[in-house]
Amino acid sequence: MTLRLLIVDDVAEIRRAVRDALAGTDIEVVGEAVDGLEGVELADRLHPDVVLLDMRMPVMTGEEAIPLIRDASPATRIVAYTAQEPGCDWEPVIEVEGRLAKGASVEELTGAIRRAAAAHRP
Repeated sequence: MTLRLLIVDDVAEIRRAVRDALAGTDIEVVGEAVDGLEGVELADRLHPDVVLLDMRMPVMTGEEAIPLIRDASPATRIVAYTAQEPGCDWEPVIEVEGRLAKGASVEELTGAIRRAAAAHRP
């Protein structure tokens, strides 16, 4: 089964790197957004299995986008994707199905996405 992924990150090079890393896997990038607001709009339209969501973006941050993505697409799972160090200020308070550091290996990336897709959310 192919997993449908929405990438939400304000840096084009990061979106491209993720897309390239996932080429040839069972994870299909169905959309890309440059900020949280666009991510919410695409989640509402595309209903992806997983959103790979940057936490620090202009216009609307990842933290602000999470509840709106959940409202727009309740079955979608979210992986927080950030360059920030573990234990940063937002990490303990957000509820996501996965967390991943930017620069993670392809195996870590695909594993985080697959685990998130399989996660049960109350």
